[in-house]
Amino acid sequence: MNSGEPCEVEGRFRRFDGEFRWFLFRGSPLRDQSGKVAKWYGTNTDLEERKRAEDALRKSEERWRSVFVNSAIGVALTDLDGRFIATNHVYQTIVGYTEEELRGVNFLDLTHEDYREANWALITELVNGRRRQFQIEKKYRRKDGSLILVRNNVSRQSRTHCDGLVL
Repeated sequence: MNSGEPCEVEGRFRRFDGEFRWFLFRGSPLRDQSGKVAKWYGTNTDLEERKRAEDALRKSEERWRSVFVNSAIGVALTDLDGRFIATNHVYQTIVGYTEEELRGVNFLDLTHEDYREANWALITELVNGRRRQFQIEKKYRRKDGSLILVRNNVSRQSRTHCDGLVL
């Protein structure tokens, strides 16, 4: 405020009743004809509920990340076209690819050709809302060329910021 420029400060402050809460303080100077600050106008916005929601979201994301990373089963997230978005270490070990390599392929690229048509038909039903989830036993072709039998439990995850499949 010493600079005379508008300012914004976010922090925990004691409210009139003694409770500490998150607030956003904004201040704007009113200048006189010579350009000097004559007075300050400001607002205080209570951010407590937003901060609580952000904290709850952060904790939820940490729990999800922990389940994803530490799961004893392979987990992969794809977009609706089957391109990999994220995979855990177990999934990477199963197929023999790194996460970076998987981002360059589609899950059907790993699916043995004998299973591709049936697998894509199930995905189409899932995307079109005719199924909530499905299970399929199929073979993946690993990076080294060997085949491995897997059982996929697939569901659609629909959110405004992420629409995709969990394999």
